[in-house]
Amino acid sequence: MAGITGFLSSLNPFKGAKHSNATLATPEQWLVEALLGGLRTKSGITVTRDTALGVATVFACVNKIAQAVSCLPFQVYRRLPGGGREPATDHPLYSILHDEPNPEMTSIDFRTAMQSNLTLRRNAIAIIIRDGYGRVAELWPVDAVNYSLRRDAATKRLVYTVDGKEYGPESILHLRQATFNGVVGLDAMTQAREAIALAITLQDNAARFFANASRPGGFLEYPGVLKDEEVKRLKKSFEESYKGTENAYKLAILEHGMKFVASQTDNEKSQLNESRMFQSKEIARIFGVPPHKVGILDNATFSNIEHQSIEWVSDTLLPIVTAWEASCNMRLLTRDERGTYFVKLNLSGLLRADIKTRFEAYGIGRQWGWLCADEIRELEDQNPLPDGLGKMYLVPSNMVPAENAKNLGAPKL
Repeated sequence: MAGITGFLSSLNPFKGAKHSNATLATPEQWLVEALLGGLRTKSGITVTRDTALGVATVFACVNKIAQAVSCLPFQVYRRLPGGGREPATDHPLYSILHDEPNPEMTSIDFRTAMQSNLTLRRNAIAIIIRDGYGRVAELWPVDAVNYSLRRDAATKRLVYTVDGKEYGPESILHLRQATFNGVVGLDAMTQAREAIALAITLQDNAARFFANASRPGGFLEYPGVLKDEEVKRLKKSFEESYKGTENAYKLAILEHGMKFVASQTDNEKSQLNESRMFQSKEIARIFGVPPHKVGILDNATFSNIEHQSIEWVSDTLLPIVTAWEASCNMRLLTRDERGTYFVKLNLSGLLRADIKTRFEAYGIGRQWGWLCADEIRELEDQNPLPDGLGKMYLVPSNMVPAENAKNLGAPKL
């Protein structure tokens, strides 16, 4: 029994992260997934990563978030003594994050893999390879199902196991979201398995409907009594001749007074389309993705799309980006370096409004003296003006400091 218990414990990807009262009669979901290849649901559908991604809305949410994060500028910055910052291109970590985390991946590949795991499983880890000086040399993402996590009983430290090799927390970049214990995130596939399973069920129902030539099933009525062999032969012959889109609208010939009675339930009457639309919105809500980002435009208008896009950045991407920055600063920079350097994913490019609104905002900043021409040109991805012409700040000539107002005298009436 001890050997079986130890084997089952070894399967748990998050073992040691929390206490459990699970028994063999009421196993935890991770054990069901390990043994059966998926999560059981009330609808009878087994939810695995592949079946979950087979739902268009789930795939769209995971893909859309991963694409957004992978395209953001990912840089190491240096804090300047007088305030402000500048890209620390001379720091070894800069090229790793910005260009090549490891010899096989670009920065976009790395972030896409990490973010896909983070979105669907709420956990993403990467192995940190360091050089002889203790500096980060490479980052290798690990599939969320290919590692286990436990807390060492003696040292109380977390231990990650990847392909049979153990790593301490200092050797792992761990991104997590929606966590109750600060160690592991709440797996979206586990927490949302019923919603995903219902979407799979509705999708399968629609597929079977079209596989039957967009017609409901029915019954064959016969006034007499058929033998078992005759029933099987008749059913097989009827399905081969008339089932499926390739057999749609064929002329059916029924013999000996037999009648075909169509089922009274169809997709329109059962509100299948409405149910699928609702479930798509439900899944988008779970992943925090605005409906219009995954192609649901029934409530979208020209006046609210821009505001929804801003909410997409502030409500969905900002928490994710903050988790990336915090974890990277913690694991990839030393304590001494954090006083001078920091890692940042820049969201400002996604918050750009239309050109008219942007130029009006630049005009206000330029007029009131807190933007110079070069700063505006940098925001528009343009080079500075030559000879330092863009460094000048302008202020309205009719504005003076409040402390100097008393020297102007009282206004004349």
